[in-house]
Amino acid sequence: MKKCQWSASPVNENDVREVVINDKKFICHKDNQKKLEDFLNLQFKRKTIFLSIIFLGIVPMLINEVFIPIVLIIQAINLWLHPFSTPQTINTLGVARSIYLVRVLSLLLVGIAIFLYVKG
Repeated sequence: MKKCQWSASPVNENDVREVVINDKKFICHKDNQKKLEDFLNLQFKRKTIFLSIIFLGIVPMLINEVFIPIVLIIQAINLWLHPFSTPQTINTLGVARSIYLVRVLSLLLVGIAIFLYVKG
C-alpha cells in the first residue's frame, strides 16, 4: 500500500494518483491531487523569493541588533505566505501537516519578536 504525500496516510491502489512536477513524481490520493498540484506549483514558482527573503533578512541583523524583532516579523510573514518545509518533514507528516507546522512556527516567531521588542 502506498502513502499519500499530501496527508501521509495509506492509499489503496485504486485511489492512487501521480503528480509530476519538474520530472519528480509524487503520490497522492485522488481527492488530494489538486491540493498537492497547487502547492507544488506554488513552491516551484516562489522558491527563489522565499530563499531571497530568508538570506536578505540576515544582513540587517548583522548590522544592528535593533533590527532583530523587525526581521523576525518579516521572516514570520515569509513563512506564513510560503509554508515550505524540509523533505524529511513532508515524508514524515505529509504536506498538509507540514504546512500547518510551518505556520504554527511562524506564529511562534511573531511571539519571539514581540518578546524581544518589549524586552529591549
